Amino acid sequence: MLDRPSDDEVSRQILGVFIRNRIPASGMLQRNNFYDVRDGDFQRGINKAVANNWITIDLRNRYRYHLTAKGYAACRMIDPVLGQPINFAGT
Repeated sequence: MLDRPSDDEVSRQILGVFIRNRIPASGMLQRNNFYDVRDGDFQRGINKAVANNWITIDLRNRYRYHLTAKGYAACRMIDPVLGQPINFAGT
């Protein structure tokens, strides 16, 4: 029997993609940015993230996803360093 991640786990994977790409609140990603999320789980994760009001689906392009302020706050809980200035060596 295969272990399927729960809808919550997959929705956190969706948020993880926004974190890795350093997307701010109201920022946007295309479907092809989510290659890390397994295709079979992707739609469940998107649906749960929309239900949690973490992301919205663009009305004109269903393959474009916008991070909401609530989603950005959830990202900050997952990765508190998100949004902090990048500390480059020597500066």
